Amino acid sequence: MDFALCVGGDYHEVLWEKLNSLVAEMRKKFPEPFEARASADTGPVQERVLAKLADWAGSEKILCC
Repeated sequence: MDFALCVGGDYHEVLWEKLNSLVAEMRKKFPEPFEARASADTGPVQERVLAKLADWAGSEKILCC
């Protein structure tokens, strides 16, 4: 099934809106300044670094939501 059909639109726009909402909620909960940037296939992601930090390097694990 196509993701766009599931979420009702271009997934880039849908995810960008949801991620920006998440960042807004995080800013409410955590008043200390922090950097955040919503990105849905539009910016660099250092997946190898993140995988290593999460102990997933070289693993065949899949994230499902």
